[in-house]
Amino acid sequence: MTIKIPKVKAPAAIGSSSTETVANSIDMAAFLHNGHPGPLLTVRQVASRWQMSERHVRRLIANGMLQPHRLGRAVRIAERDMAAFERSCR
Repeated sequence: MTIKIPKVKAPAAIGSSSTETVANSIDMAAFLHNGHPGPLLTVRQVASRWQMSERHVRRLIANGMLQPHRLGRAVRIAERDMAAFERSCR
């Protein structure tokens, strides 16, 4: 699956003239690949996709088999982590 991601211009520094504006654009695909986890799913969404209980998904997280992202009390699973887990189970 190929995702088209637009390039975003970096904002100019405060107090700089328009000729000093940063012309380099950030490659969002590289950003997503290198540091951003990608789309995040809830435990319920993962359980629904795998047709299993939320409790089982939480057990996989507790056992360290599935890597979560904790945002305060919220638990989210990145799609790429879910896909990696699916590949490891084959």
